[in-house]
Amino acid sequence: MASLKRPPHLSPSSFRDETESAAIPDPTNILRGIAKYLDALSPEDKSSPLALLLGTCAMQINDLMARSTMSIEDAIEREKRDRSVVVMGLTESVAVKPSERVADDMAKVVSMLDLAEVEHSPATVFRMGVKTDTRPRLLKVVFHTRTAQSMFLAKSRALSTQFPSVSIRPSLTKAEREAAYQLRQKKRALKSEGKDVLIYAGSIIERGQLEAMKKQLRSSRSQSRSRRPRTPAPSIFNIASLLAPQTTTTPNATTALPELATHSLSCQYYNIRSIVNKLDSFRTFLMSSQPDIVFLTETWLSAKIPSSLIIGSLPYTVIRFDRSSRGGGVCILLRDYLSYSTVSLPSSDHEITCIDLFHSYAYIRLCLVYRPPSYSLPKTESLISCLSDIHASSPHPIIITGDFNSDSLCTLPNSIDRVFRDFILSADLSHLNVTPTRGSKCIDWVLGNDPSLIPCISIIPPFPSCDHSGLSFSINSPQSPSLPSKIRDFSRADFSALSSHLHSIDWFSLFRDCPDIESVYTNFTSTIHSAIDTFVPYRTPRPPTLSYPPHIIRLILHRDALFAKIHFPNVRSFFDQCSKKLLFEIGKWTRYSTRKKLSRVKDLYRHVSSLTKPKLSIPELLSPMNVPVYDSLSKANLLATEFASHFTLDDGCLPPLSSSPIPPSLALFTFFPHE
Repeated sequence: MASLKRPPHLSPSSFRDETESAAIPDPTNILRGIAKYLDALSPEDKSSPLALLLGTCAMQINDLMARSTMSIEDAIEREKRDRSVVVMGLTESVAVKPSERVADDMAKVVSMLDLAEVEHSPATVFRMGVKTDTRPRLLKVVFHTRTAQSMFLAKSRALSTQFPSVSIRPSLTKAEREAAYQLRQKKRALKSEGKDVLIYAGSIIERGQLEAMKKQLRSSRSQSRSRRPRTPAPSIFNIASLLAPQTTTTPNATTALPELATHSLSCQYYNIRSIVNKLDSFRTFLMSSQPDIVFLTETWLSAKIPSSLIIGSLPYTVIRFDRSSRGGGVCILLRDYLSYSTVSLPSSDHEITCIDLFHSYAYIRLCLVYRPPSYSLPKTESLISCLSDIHASSPHPIIITGDFNSDSLCTLPNSIDRVFRDFILSADLSHLNVTPTRGSKCIDWVLGNDPSLIPCISIIPPFPSCDHSGLSFSINSPQSPSLPSKIRDFSRADFSALSSHLHSIDWFSLFRDCPDIESVYTNFTSTIHSAIDTFVPYRTPRPPTLSYPPHIIRLILHRDALFAKIHFPNVRSFFDQCSKKLLFEIGKWTRYSTRKKLSRVKDLYRHVSSLTKPKLSIPELLSPMNVPVYDSLSKANLLATEFASHFTLDDGCLPPLSSSPIPPSLALFTFFPHE
């Protein structure tokens, strides 16, 4: 194969400069650079495989640009048209001031809405075209919802009494208006031939077929509604959700309840840039998407902020490292059914937190890192030395994630990028995420020495007011949640029957043949457990769930659609505006929901207690054989064994029994439900 000769005045570096002139690569610049490079080739080189490949790429990029740009514009325009109508024949005001003419148009539209009994207000009312003396201009009315538009069109016949010369139609594109005109012309031609026809649902039918067509249309609409799958409400920042957010790839993670058939743990990473000013939206995100593990960098927390304020009463455990000064900080949130052990760090000079995720036969080390951009080369080398010690001390698979403020995958690495690249190669780690997370740079990493643990990583929208994209991935772990599928529901217990049952037991006969205190205790507990099994039903626990109101769901969907097109020019500004609007609406809705929930004093104290009192849990324990114990049952047995070792042993001598008669039952006691 003939080698491709480089034009003397156009090198690959100049081509790279042409395509990377902006912080976010512009597809137009890429196409311009490819065309300039191909035009400079000789005729024989233009038929080489590389030249043909570049030409094919240019065609694909051009096609994607055309379709993507059209989809954004068409989606915005179509959404606005779907909630708009055009009023024809409405007389214009003769007032001198434009504001008075606009007010007159608005007053007439309000009168028509009152006449049609439509309880909606218009969002915008304006005239279209140039004003003439021959006929009034068309008036466009834009409503807030499509429901208002359809109701106004359906009841437009009621306007004929006070507005006889006014007609109303939906807002149509030029192509739709031309098609409707051709349909009307065809109907006039058929009528001139003596046929009794009309236009219904975009078709010309005979008048005798009208009722049958209406019935068929209603039937097809009801069937389509019954077959339509119900889509769950999306999450604000999974947007899995979101409101599963649109991502560059489809993650293999799941955010279902803990009773999972699979063994994957859903994880999400965010550079959150101060969690304090996003507490409402963050707790709402946890409640709606319910990830198993959340990694956060730049938390900006301090010792004055308790972890209970972050999660409230949600079922999460917080492991964090706070910076002594303002900014920085890292935090890992785990679902409370996951067992873990904190890893002691070789140095406390860096913002790192590390845990070992436990299972009976599997360990996974998770390490979260934040490297400030102000780190010098010696400071970065100290950080890498600390990470090397953490990696070397783990005989198990390790996953390192965080914000490193370095792009080791770039084509022109600096000294810090090269140091990180050497560390990744020497530690036998793999870059599991190669997609840019801030502008055109990949500075938020997920590293691992076992790529099979994380089959897929997706880029998801960032938290509002943050400039780093989030990461969503799943960890294939053999650890499955150990939550019980059902728990006792004492609120529905039959306490009267339970009390009668305990009254009827002959306790003297039950304990008479017990040789020691152990058998007495065993008989007593088995009797009580049998009574509980009989009179206390089970219930399936439900984790706290959340459903966003429709206006927030629409904002999240719109934000996800903008994020999917964020690489196009001018989309970033719209995305930032939508993010700020979303953050404001979530805060407003959360405050309203909290005020409504705390209208009772009892709920108020419970809510304040959940935010101020830390969640207490027993950390990992060591057995007498120095084996870590982490599940609840093993911890309880270990503590019971330790307590029993301090008891006084029974010498076998029983005290003499009293000669007073022992009542055959607990007739003097009555059992009441716990208040």
